[in-house]
Amino acid sequence: MTPLADGQLARRGPLLAPLRRTAIRFRPAVLAGALWALVAARLVRYHLKRFGVRTRVLLPPAWMGPRSGRGVLAALRRLEPTCLERALVLQAWLACQGDPRDVVIGVPPEGMSEKPAHAWVDGLDSGSPAIYVELHRIPPPSVPATRRGQGIIGSQRQRPAQE
Repeated sequence: MTPLADGQLARRGPLLAPLRRTAIRFRPAVLAGALWALVAARLVRYHLKRFGVRTRVLLPPAWMGPRSGRGVLAALRRLEPTCLERALVLQAWLACQGDPRDVVIGVPPEGMSEKPAHAWVDGLDSGSPAIYVELHRIPPPSVPATRRGQGIIGSQRQRPAQE
C-alpha cells in the first residue's frame, strides 16, 4: 500500500492546493505565454507611437498552445498596458489560436470631454459596446494557414479524411 492510498490524498487536498496552483502557474507553456505577452506589449507600445493604428503585433510562436493563454492574461494584468495595447496583443493571441476577432475603438456618445476613448476585442467585453459608440475597427492579423488553430487540442482539430 502506498502512503497516499485509500483516500489519504483527498484528506490532504487542502494542504496540497497551494502547491497545485504554484505548479500550474510555473508550467513552461504559461511562462512562455507570459514572456511572449511581455515582449509583444512592449513592441506594441513602441510601434503605436510610431505608426498609430496601423501597428501590427508580433505573432506568438506556433508551438504555444491554449495553456499559455493563462500566462498571456497574467502578464497583461501586471504590465498595465493601455486598452489599445492590451486589445492588440489579445487580438494577435486569439488569431493564432484560430479565433480571429476585430479590435473596436469607440468613443462615449457625449464626446470625449467626460470619458476618454476606449478599445476592446470584439466579443470579449460585454460592457463596452453598450457604453461606447464604435468609431473604428482593426481587422485581425492574417495568420498563415499552417499556424491557424495550432492551439486547438488535437481531438478538436479538423483532420483530413482517411481513404
